[in-house]
Amino acid sequence: MNGESLNILQERIAKLKADFPEIFTEGKIDIEKFKATFSTDINTNNERYVMNWAGKVMLLKYCRSLLLPHLNRNPKNQ
Repeated sequence: MNGESLNILQERIAKLKADFPEIFTEGKIDIEKFKATFSTDINTNNERYVMNWAGKVMLLKYCRSLLLPHLNRNPKNQ
């Protein structure tokens, strides 16, 4: 992470601390308190559109095997 990204993250955490101090314990976000505070806004529904078919994993492995030699090519060895 560069310094700018870290500053943005720190700013967002500071804003959360100001707006929702109850979700912090010892200066860090307490996940259980976060869940309790936002329980009605958390989507726990795992239903999503998924495309699966027999042989999908093998096809993806095959496609990667064709691409990897080209992606890992070292220009010094050409």
